[in-house]
Amino acid sequence: MAASPVFFKPNALTTNGYAYGSAVLPASDQVDVSVTRISSGRWASLDAFECDRSSDEVKQRAVSKKEALSGIG
Repeated sequence: MAASPVFFKPNALTTNGYAYGSAVLPASDQVDVSVTRISSGRWASLDAFECDRSSDEVKQRAVSKKEALSGIG
């Protein structure tokens, strides 16, 4: 299964603003999902970051690849 871009609010991925992450969306809502922060835009210089988030939160924040590449966040 391919990773999907996900848009997070400030502090969710240790940024002081909105940021995109990448995660493989599971079929079940009962598991945590590993999210990797996408290093782009103003966050391009940050070190790699990965954390676990609830799958229902990740599914609600999924966005299209086009939106994730738009430069917002």
